[in-house]
Amino acid sequence: MIYLNDNYLTQLPEDLGKLSNLSVLVIRNNAISMLPSSIGACNRLAELLIQNCAIQLLPPELGNLAFHYEGKVLKMAGNPFHSSLEEEASKGIQTLMEYLNSGSYLALWEIRKKIPVSSEGAAKVKKAEKKRKKLDKQQK
Repeated sequence: MIYLNDNYLTQLPEDLGKLSNLSVLVIRNNAISMLPSSIGACNRLAELLIQNCAIQLLPPELGNLAFHYEGKVLKMAGNPFHSSLEEEASKGIQTLMEYLNSGSYLALWEIRKKIPVSSEGAAKVKKAEKKRKKLDKQQK
């Protein structure tokens, strides 16, 4: 279990996927704009709480974790998701998981660096970086 909520984080390490026994990841209320693709290797992940971050797209590998099965929890409200992702998520978790594995979503994922950051997401990242610098100065 990893609880990192309310820490002004802007990113997670790509090697997060090495935590193969990770069952709960709570990162809500941060300025994280993207989950690492390696999260798909966390086969035992049963609870993922990513509310109120700055996430626009989810890694396609997340679709392999089958959050639509009973006993698994994915909470992601309050993110400035790309409109197509938001639309599919509104249809239900199973539809979202299928969409993450679809060819159209994979194409969107491939061009993600060309998608402009939403103003809401950019504001969250900027605020988090400012608070992080302030905390770093206080610790010195």
